[in-house]
Amino acid sequence: MRISNIFFDRKFAINFFTTIVMLIGLLSTYQIIFINSTSNDECLWYAGKNSRGEWGIVIRDVLPGGAADLAGIKNDDMLLAINGKMVNNAFDAQKILDKLDYGELAEYTIDRNGKQLTVNVRVKKVLNYLDLSYNIFLLVWLAVGYLVLISNPTGIVNVLFYLIGFLGVLSTTRGAFIDRFVYLNPKFEVPEWYFYPWIVINSFSAGVFIHFFLRFFKKGDGLYQRYEVYVNYAIVIMVSIYAIIDTHLRIIAGGGNGTGVQPDLVFTILHMIAYNFGLISLIVGTIRQWRSPEGVPLRWLTGIYILGFSAMVGVAFFAPRNNLIFYNNPEFYLVLLTLSLIPISFAYAIFRYQLMDVSIVVKNTILYGTVTVMVGVLYFVAIYVVGQMIGNAFGAEYRNFVALLSFVIFALAFKNTIERLQDLITRRFFPDQYSNTQILMGYSEELANIVGMENILKSVSRTFKDLILVKKFALYLSEGDTFTLAADFGVTDRREKPDSSISELEPRYNFFLEEGKDKVITQKSLEVFIGGDASWVTSENFPLIIPLKVNRKITGLMFLGEKLNGRPYAQKDIDSISSAASQIAVSLENARLYEEETKKVQLERDLNVAREIQESLLPGSFPINENIEIYGRMVPASHIGGDYFDVIKVSDSQFFLVIGDVSGKGLPAAIHMTRVQAMLRMLCTNDRTPSVILKELNRQIYSSLGKNWFITMTLIGLDTDKNCICICRAGHTPVLISQNGRTDFLQPRGLAVGLDKGDLFDLHLEELKLELQPGMSMLLFSDGVTEMMNPENELFGDERLKAVFNEFNGSSAPEMYEKLSEQLSNFRRDREAYDDETALFVKIKA
Repeated sequence: MRISNIFFDRKFAINFFTTIVMLIGLLSTYQIIFINSTSNDECLWYAGKNSRGEWGIVIRDVLPGGAADLAGIKNDDMLLAINGKMVNNAFDAQKILDKLDYGELAEYTIDRNGKQLTVNVRVKKVLNYLDLSYNIFLLVWLAVGYLVLISNPTGIVNVLFYLIGFLGVLSTTRGAFIDRFVYLNPKFEVPEWYFYPWIVINSFSAGVFIHFFLRFFKKGDGLYQRYEVYVNYAIVIMVSIYAIIDTHLRIIAGGGNGTGVQPDLVFTILHMIAYNFGLISLIVGTIRQWRSPEGVPLRWLTGIYILGFSAMVGVAFFAPRNNLIFYNNPEFYLVLLTLSLIPISFAYAIFRYQLMDVSIVVKNTILYGTVTVMVGVLYFVAIYVVGQMIGNAFGAEYRNFVALLSFVIFALAFKNTIERLQDLITRRFFPDQYSNTQILMGYSEELANIVGMENILKSVSRTFKDLILVKKFALYLSEGDTFTLAADFGVTDRREKPDSSISELEPRYNFFLEEGKDKVITQKSLEVFIGGDASWVTSENFPLIIPLKVNRKITGLMFLGEKLNGRPYAQKDIDSISSAASQIAVSLENARLYEEETKKVQLERDLNVAREIQESLLPGSFPINENIEIYGRMVPASHIGGDYFDVIKVSDSQFFLVIGDVSGKGLPAAIHMTRVQAMLRMLCTNDRTPSVILKELNRQIYSSLGKNWFITMTLIGLDTDKNCICICRAGHTPVLISQNGRTDFLQPRGLAVGLDKGDLFDLHLEELKLELQPGMSMLLFSDGVTEMMNPENELFGDERLKAVFNEFNGSSAPEMYEKLSEQLSNFRRDREAYDDETALFVKIKA
């Protein structure tokens, strides 16, 4: 994908801009809590007359025991100056006081009964809880709106719901940053153009709020009419134009009068209209749909909206009439946090009742988000409560330190709490919307990174319980000649050891396979068990038993109960589970080896076993066909290697030949190749070409392969009925082919798997199609063959390989491999191999 196209991707743009605005909003919240706190002397100032009829700033409502009272200030004193600066109004006085830090002394010049006095008042700081509550409310709305929008970026209601939070958060940043800066630094001149974006944002945030409630109800319900949206935005545009003109005139006049009403008052009225419109819309919609299924969520949505709206109106009404209470106890403003319940209730309604067009996939995400923002609200409240408690206990001088310490402690607690709540939700709401194939392929990738027998067993049980959604599960692993229960859930009659031993079950199972039956055991094939095992399987109702095999030996049995949805296991389910079982078997065996290693078992023994496991994953025998002869080997440079080849038989006439090389060696490379083998065996079907298979493999493995890993690969599709061969090369060595007396290297274009997410890989992948001809022969090889070096540092090279291929072309495929191996050994002599050597010969018989 081009860089320029990334920013036009809808979901990328949503993630990018939401992250930016969320960070700005959090910074604004931090500004309100720790920087923009207001100075408080615990008394009130009034512009008016005192008891003697003198005009000025009158001090009243002095809080007993407060800062002003301790400094000796009395009710009815006149405030003349602060720190030597004359004050003409309460605004100027507050501006001077706000420049002082917590605990500093402010020198008040006061007039008491005609006498001037000077007193020192110790300044306190209080948070602007009104701004803080509104900030949290909009941040919560933005977080919930993001979850709603990301599920359906094209839904108009989803977009509007998101924009309410997005524009709201942007609108609050002006007060936290520029307005506060200008307030404390009046000589700073803000460019005129800076105010215009906030004017537009303020206007349109109210318009979007109204638009959302117009569209929240279906057409014909609630207050929705065809032209109301246009009228709504026409009013918003007119308000924006008025506010821009008025601001321009006020700036020209040096802060004087504009056209009349101040823009901030206009915005306040506009937003109150919007909030009232939302309330009326909910009430009308609830009444009209009272008896419908949507009536239940609408009733409690309306109730929560009324609760938050009442808190906002209550504060607006009572605060001016109870200045002393609210000024000296600003935490009463925290009642406005009930506003945050509004977006949370919408989110729950979306999850529980699907009131909006939100896909089922995002349900759990919304629930996680709801829990997150609820804990986030509690987080900010807890910071204040703990800070106040400890600050009061240890004194004012420790208050800043306490605030910082509280922030750190609760940040750690916040993350841990979220993780625990999300785990609880996951156990209750199972993500059954994905197919078993997607789940198990993703789990196979995850399994390679899980270390330890106990962790693997827990992971396997959790996967089948929470994702595959089976009612019961039992996993038995080999221990000597018996099976021992390793993990289970939901089993009624728990058996630690089955009656069937490995030596008894394995011959029966192999005979069972030789008869052409499936590799899995079902209720129809319980004859492989002896004793009471068959009756136990029947009574527990295990419809599917998967043998775990390593090195062609049974190492365990996996019993699966019915699925929770009651549906039978389809062939696609069985294929996916079988492929995952192969990876589980290898992972369990690797874990077993790891445990042996921790018990100081010889490292050489462990690696030899691992090599046998890897060799067991390679073809032990090759398909027998009267027209085709196939033979190959892989010789690792160390005990285990990163090369891989396979022959996948799709039908009697159709085969896929694959050879690959991971960019590395040893155990990590072998694990990656194990994953690739499992994926290819699922992807290779008779309706897919090599190019289609490689493209799908690259898409599935790209994100989990790792930054420094890639896989070169050649995949050949061979069809004797159609008499054709298709060759596709993903960055691997060329294919050496001999036909009609001519030998050439075929090198179709292609990038290695895992280097690109998909676009470039698909673009450069080339597929060649050739006709099968009698006498044709091919050699697929790894770079460990041609790049082998002798003691003189000479490469074996393409020409030597071509010469050996031509010299022994008349031999059978096994003989050709043996001759090539002999030539390589003679060339290398006593020099140690540094790369895996893999070769696969294919001959079309005459």
